[in-house]
Amino acid sequence: MGKKTKIGLCIAGVLLIILTIVFREQLTADATRTDLHRVRNVQLSPMYEQDDNPIRVQDVVIYDLSGTNPRFTETAITWSYAGELNGAVPRVEHTTITPGKSLISSVSISDSSIVFVPITDQGRGTAAITIYVGDESRTVFVRIYDLSLRLIALEFDDGPSRYTEQIVRTLNDAGVSASFYVTGRNFHDIAHEFIGVERYPDAAILAFVSGHHIGNHTYSHPWMRPHSGGFLAEFPEGQYKPWRQYTGEEVIWQVNRGDAAIYEVLGIIPTYYAPTYFYEGHNDYILTAGKTLSFRRFAIDSGDWCRETTREDIVNCVLSAPENSTVVLHDVYQRTAEAIEAIVRSPQAREIQFVTGYEMDMILGR
Repeated sequence: MGKKTKIGLCIAGVLLIILTIVFREQLTADATRTDLHRVRNVQLSPMYEQDDNPIRVQDVVIYDLSGTNPRFTETAITWSYAGELNGAVPRVEHTTITPGKSLISSVSISDSSIVFVPITDQGRGTAAITIYVGDESRTVFVRIYDLSLRLIALEFDDGPSRYTEQIVRTLNDAGVSASFYVTGRNFHDIAHEFIGVERYPDAAILAFVSGHHIGNHTYSHPWMRPHSGGFLAEFPEGQYKPWRQYTGEEVIWQVNRGDAAIYEVLGIIPTYYAPTYFYEGHNDYILTAGKTLSFRRFAIDSGDWCRETTREDIVNCVLSAPENSTVVLHDVYQRTAEAIEAIVRSPQAREIQFVTGYEMDMILGR
């Protein structure tokens, strides 16, 4: 066999190996997407589990004021009552979450539906319709959106913290909705303090009653590498070992304990879960626990967790994000809170429809 022939065979072999690896990775990625698609699209689950409440109604309604998406022009909301009325007469009230706007002119209720009349010339924002039956009540949030604009989902992880209320109020004032994937009790290494719903319950409540989407982000956000010191004695075992070394039982504990902490403060159990560190190694356990995964595979890391990242970097990342993408931020940094204020005031924001991850699923049907 000649020298040129040997070289040719070597090159062909290398190319074959590269093609095999690329094809296998693409096949794996496609299989993962297909699996997530199957989990999501058989039926879009509600945002939260509230089985102890007899009032059955969806968590959020989107109304497209641009009229470009006919799936979101309905003004009737189906509802039902699983208990005994015992003479109670159902009634509804509506309020506006976005300050300075009247987004609904009237609302009425019948045995099976709620009909609201949107005010489209007020622009975009969030209103809340609350149903009362005796001592029970449930709120459905109505988003007045312009679905002709570029869709971007905002996701805040790790908190709540001392900056969460500021971020929530900024979002509310601008009529912007977002997802907050919260922890139960998370040690924040930069601030050297504990954060999470147990430490900042009022911030979690404000985000929830403002209609933002609340998700599970584990109880204590275990580190990806061993951590020494700084943790209290009551912290769960395993905090000193890397997250990737957690067993299935330990992963499920983190999810269930996170749910318990959220339920203690908000009275709901999230159906969505956001993987920590974009780590997908535990996704099978998460799905087994009955959670829906946030779209981290299609998400953009804002990098706000990096010390070198500036406020301007965060602003540029969000405003330049591709359509239908999710930008992952963290409501535990002052620079992120400042960046959100700059983002919602930016002229470019007028061309973007910010949504929650759950709403992105609704709109795109994925």
